[in-house]
Amino acid sequence: GLLVLLLTEILVISATEVILAQGQPDRPTQIHISQGNADGSAMTISWMTNAALGSTIKLGRQSRVYDNTYQGQEPPRRYNYTYGHQEGVYVSGLIHHQTVSGLAYDSTYYYVCGSEEGGFSAEHSFKTPPKPSAEATVTFAVVGDLGQTRFSRINVQAMISDPSLTSLVLVGDLSYADSASKPSNDYPCSQTRWDSWFDMVEPLVSQMPLMTCPGNHEIEAGQPEPGTNTRFLAYTARLRLPGADPLFYSYDYGPVHFLMLNNYMPFAEGSPQHDFVKEDLAAVNRAVTPWLGGAFHAP
Repeated sequence: GLLVLLLTEILVISATEVILAQGQPDRPTQIHISQGNADGSAMTISWMTNAALGSTIKLGRQSRVYDNTYQGQEPPRRYNYTYGHQEGVYVSGLIHHQTVSGLAYDSTYYYVCGSEEGGFSAEHSFKTPPKPSAEATVTFAVVGDLGQTRFSRINVQAMISDPSLTSLVLVGDLSYADSASKPSNDYPCSQTRWDSWFDMVEPLVSQMPLMTCPGNHEIEAGQPEPGTNTRFLAYTARLRLPGADPLFYSYDYGPVHFLMLNNYMPFAEGSPQHDFVKEDLAAVNRAVTPWLGGAFHAP
């Protein structure tokens, strides 16, 4: 069957910024993982530092026994966001993305990330999905409009407490950075809410892949000059997802083939997204992945 997930939007309240104390070790924050390729045999681990440039992952099959080290695949980068309705420029921390590959299916791995210069994170673990197969079974959560209210935290804690869950499919409207302090139609995009959102979800998505598609609150454009108007700037800088384009992609998760799509860019016949869907569906082997999941944010 074809599973289509339709989500609407809500308004959330502001959250406080978390600032790295001067002189403290520059250990990773905002740690999150995503499936690193289409078949689940790789995982991408992402995090943020204040200034530490080193980007290393230590990985193993036993707690505190790290047999593999990954580093230097992609240099960390910052992004800048100029506010159009107020003075100021937001400069992100250094965003790190590293992919660990060649993983065994249906297996638990333990990891730390960081660097010698800034320090390493606490140990986290994740479980890889089963090999794509019609006989495989998976349990995943589907959420939209998560935001960062007290109800968001209740939902995050509920997912952490469910040992059966191994993945989070989040179908748009993550941090609501564009809705902070919204007194009128002319409101600033508060990029610090991305930082507080990833801090909030880190205990969950540092241990299970976060698979997302964009919602309207990820667009973050339409400001007066000199404001930043690059659509999906923060979303594409902070998240690494399988495929050539992070704004629409597909992946296998056990017996399910997921299409993660974008309502807020062209999708009519002749568009790159439409062509992608046609080619992707034509290549699906229903004997291996009999379930198709189509996720997008709005009807």
